[in-house]
Amino acid sequence: MTRKQSTILKGLAILLIVVYHFQAALTENAILPRGQGLIFWFDRISNLPWYQPKNLISLLLLPGFLGVNIFFVLSGYGLTQKYNHVGGNLKDIYKGMWHQIKKIYPTYLIFHPIVHLGAGLVWLFLWHKSLSFFQWLSFYPWQNYLKSLLIFPRWFNNTNMFIFVGTWWFIGVIVQLYLTFPILYKLKQRFGDSLFLALVLTVTFSWRFLVFKLGFAGPVGVNGSDTFWWVNFPARLAEFGLGMILAKAHFQTFKANWLPGAVLTLVGLAGVVVPWLWFANDFLLALGGVWLGYYLINRLNPWCESRFLWLGRYSYFIYLLHEPFLGQIIRGY
Repeated sequence: MTRKQSTILKGLAILLIVVYHFQAALTENAILPRGQGLIFWFDRISNLPWYQPKNLISLLLLPGFLGVNIFFVLSGYGLTQKYNHVGGNLKDIYKGMWHQIKKIYPTYLIFHPIVHLGAGLVWLFLWHKSLSFFQWLSFYPWQNYLKSLLIFPRWFNNTNMFIFVGTWWFIGVIVQLYLTFPILYKLKQRFGDSLFLALVLTVTFSWRFLVFKLGFAGPVGVNGSDTFWWVNFPARLAEFGLGMILAKAHFQTFKANWLPGAVLTLVGLAGVVVPWLWFANDFLLALGGVWLGYYLINRLNPWCESRFLWLGRYSYFIYLLHEPFLGQIIRGY
């Protein structure tokens, strides 16, 4: 996969994430009561009034959350591609990881006040015109704002994981993966792709199965769950590790045949509502999503390609901004 193709795939992934959050704000997640089983899910959606457009829109846009899975894969892929070409010892790779963190962190800091003030103004204008702007500011204690700025408090409990802007949990997890990447990269070099993939799958599947058996409901999207246990380093390692493995592949299989990707994606989607599949569903969504995504981007016409390329280049900014403003605008109307 070329760098241009990787950027286009990022564009597709961020578009999927935006449309998923659009349907979530539109219906407040009414369509997908995760973890309650396929029979309950089908029974629920079959009794929804389909003459209400928001229910049909929500069902059609629901699979967009697999954009997050694609981003985890692309993160591992991009870093591994880089160090496959430049090489380096463990110390050099750690320096590179600090550089990666410094690339995303200043933007993260800058967007805090932009989101806080901007989303507040939208909220006041559409929802609560009688309230003052200072009342909006008081809704977020300064301690919460500080915790969100620091990122690392997101690593320790469910409350901090989703503090300030809930969708920014991804930043906390990706920093964890950046910090562990040098060790992961050396393990991959030492054991080879097959054993390395077996290792990351064992870690992630064992962790997620244990969390499920201990009763921590998840993954992301389950109302009232301790979702923290499903969105940290061990829980998402397999997706990141898959990207590291794919950095050595030629992607010709993905390009030639879409059917395996579709099957993997459908099983992964089914796994979202079947608790005993939670140990593997995000990995299946990641593999199926990248497979289908790569197949699709190789069939885009130049006009569509240029649009997805633009989305990919600015995907980080879109990610930071879209959910707070989108939520307030849709709820306001």
